[in-house]
Amino acid sequence: MADADLLREELPQYRRWLRDLAALSALPSVWVGYDGRRVIESLADVLLEMLSLDALCACLETAGQGGTAEVLRVPAEGPLDAKEARALLAPWLAASGPSGDLRAVTKVGGPQGLTVARLPFGPAAELGFLLVCCARPDFPSEPEWLILRVATNQAALVLQGELRAKEREASARREQHRAEQLQRLAEASLVLNSAFSLSAVLSAIAELAREIIGAHQAVLSLTQNHDWAQAIKAVSLSDKYAAWRSDNVPSDGSGIYALVCQESRPMRLSQAELLVHPAWRGIGEEAGRHPPLAGRLAAPLVARDRSNLGLIQLSDRYEGEFTPDDEHILVQLAQMSSVAIENARLYEELRNADRHKDEFLALLAQELRIPVATISNAVLVARTSEKEDRLAWPRDVIERQTRHMSRLIDDLLDGSRITLGKVQLQRERVELGPFLAHMVETVKPLVDARRHRLSVSVAAGPLWLLADATRLEQIVGNLLSNAVKHTREGGEISLAAERQGKEIVIQVRDNGAGIAPEMLPNLFDLFTQATRTLDRTEGGLSIGLTLVRKLAELHGGSVSAASDGLGRGSEFTVRLPADGEADAQHLPVPGPQVPAARSLRVLVVEANSDQAKATALSLQSAGHQVEIARNGTEALVVNRLFHPEAVLLDVGLPGIPGHQVARQLRAMEGLEKPLIIMMSGHGQAEDVGRSREAGADHHVVKPMHPDELLALLAERASAPAQVP
Repeated sequence: MADADLLREELPQYRRWLRDLAALSALPSVWVGYDGRRVIESLADVLLEMLSLDALCACLETAGQGGTAEVLRVPAEGPLDAKEARALLAPWLAASGPSGDLRAVTKVGGPQGLTVARLPFGPAAELGFLLVCCARPDFPSEPEWLILRVATNQAALVLQGELRAKEREASARREQHRAEQLQRLAEASLVLNSAFSLSAVLSAIAELAREIIGAHQAVLSLTQNHDWAQAIKAVSLSDKYAAWRSDNVPSDGSGIYALVCQESRPMRLSQAELLVHPAWRGIGEEAGRHPPLAGRLAAPLVARDRSNLGLIQLSDRYEGEFTPDDEHILVQLAQMSSVAIENARLYEELRNADRHKDEFLALLAQELRIPVATISNAVLVARTSEKEDRLAWPRDVIERQTRHMSRLIDDLLDGSRITLGKVQLQRERVELGPFLAHMVETVKPLVDARRHRLSVSVAAGPLWLLADATRLEQIVGNLLSNAVKHTREGGEISLAAERQGKEIVIQVRDNGAGIAPEMLPNLFDLFTQATRTLDRTEGGLSIGLTLVRKLAELHGGSVSAASDGLGRGSEFTVRLPADGEADAQHLPVPGPQVPAARSLRVLVVEANSDQAKATALSLQSAGHQVEIARNGTEALVVNRLFHPEAVLLDVGLPGIPGHQVARQLRAMEGLEKPLIIMMSGHGQAEDVGRSREAGADHHVVKPMHPDELLALLAERASAPAQVP
């Protein structure tokens, strides 16, 4: 009977618990559309009333926001007010961190007969936890535990659903943002490819990097030298940092800028990581003027040869910290930018080369026009002069200007041949002391004309080179002529030579016009004109220094230039390998040109009538008998009638080519074998080879100097005649 009475007394309570459980199961449908805080607020209100609790605190972990949301509830007429309840629950709230064990449901007896219980939202309390407090001695009973467990599980399901929805939304936003970044990256390629100047490319890169990633600061800097110092070339700042837009603070290469370049890999740092990084303050001496950094993302710029060009760096992201996706996008942009920077540099080099070429052609036209005009005037004077004594001046002018034009043309041809790699050195042992003495005598008229003081210092003992004497004369002669040209009247020039280890070092110094620092790197380039005087009275094409470098390199050596600036003189240093054989014999000193032992019969085969007549007159004045033929057919006929001992034969003849004429001359029977000198505008090795195959004795490049021609004829005149 007692059990039946007890059952009748507890039955309403069980019915109430069942209703409560049914109500709890319906809560998820009520919470549709609620955020996490509203869910735990609703849950707190329901449980406070449903279980007649004295205090309740629900703590929700705010995922992705780095904190918790708390909801504290106490009944209006309960034993505790909100302040007392918070103080009572403080130990359990403090234990809710990472070190707390939130997996087990625990009951802890509290003061004043109160019981505190803690239940997690989710299996590992990853969503938060619930603290409940009640003064009833039997709290919590088994049905009450069941209600609490069901309530927290229901809340966890809703919170997890909300969390997954937020994660899906965040993932969708990230994917959309990444798609937009990739689209902007594709557009960036078009922008970079349409910018040709280096400054435009650099500015575009900085602006694109900041816009694509979404940051307030973007800086692009280029590596300057081997100490990794950086020169800031482009800056893009949002309005937040407008005050720093006019500042351009370079890095001295000692800090975090250089670290990315040295290691050649990207760097991504949160603000906290940046502040503790040992190198982050290494910006430069003016670091105080640098805008404050807020996190950092940087990627190196790497050239095709894997050398470092510089870096792109971003700071102060619009929202949150820089992400791995940001890093991936910036690395791709850096790769595209590296190609664009190298292309822009190549384009600028080509544009500068084209500009130098145009300047050179204009200079060449001027240099050729002046002697042509002078010769024309001299010819006019000669025509109108009746007295012999008035013909001396036009003859001197024509000779002088012709030599000048020949030097110009020779320089042009030599520059072309050397650039194409067509020059073959004729090496011989050269003792430098006597050679330099000869060079000093060669330039002495120029030095005396400008009253320069030329000092010569050659180290004691023989200095031997294994070199092409003619090309060595070009090297030293060009350097001395360059010094004379660019040194003011009465200035000082010095020529020195010594042996340093396995090298012979030749130095030419002057106290003349000097060289601007920006000209030094390109001083030896073809078509580069270093304007070091205000006038052009000295003339010249400035090819000489290019020839010096190329010829020095052909000898296995080098040349360098140094100057303290304009008006402070210059120094050119040539280094050539010394001849290592200690028992090298002295070179024979060439004697004066031996004149022709006898008159020769010379056939000039030249299509250009003026050239043929001028050559014939020159040879006749030297005592030779000359006949002229203007094509191959005529040459073969004249050869049978004239029986020439030497034939000056142009390669480019109308009708029968010069090489074929040479072969037929060699094939003629019953005639003396003449000396055949082929003339051509080309002097490459294959040109010489074709002339040799045709039977020619010599191959010379037009225009041929008369002295060179007379020397070849003198050799033939002193030799016995060749008969069939």
